[in-house]
Amino acid sequence: MSITRGTTPTLCLRVSGLPINTCKALCVTLKQGAVSLDKTGAALVVAADTLQIHLTQAETLLFGAFDAEIQLRGITAEDEAFASTICTVPFARILKEGVLHD
Repeated sequence: MSITRGTTPTLCLRVSGLPINTCKALCVTLKQGAVSLDKTGAALVVAADTLQIHLTQAETLLFGAFDAEIQLRGITAEDEAFASTICTVPFARILKEGVLHD
């Protein structure tokens, strides 16, 4: 999986062994150097064992054309805090910078 800068991707994270649909809080963090983006609450769509995160053009343009890290953290219905393994996702470059408008 890679993310192309300036696009509007929906990331799908499959979470096994944890009932994410009953979690009290969830936060997905993308980080690349000093740039950090947190997606929480209504920005996350939970369906069974899959978590969907939609990114805007402006959000993907925050990142350079190299690898970023991504991690899921949360609090279960039993008040247990958890953190996923940190994974790496590459960001692909584009030729025309900026947000496109219609």
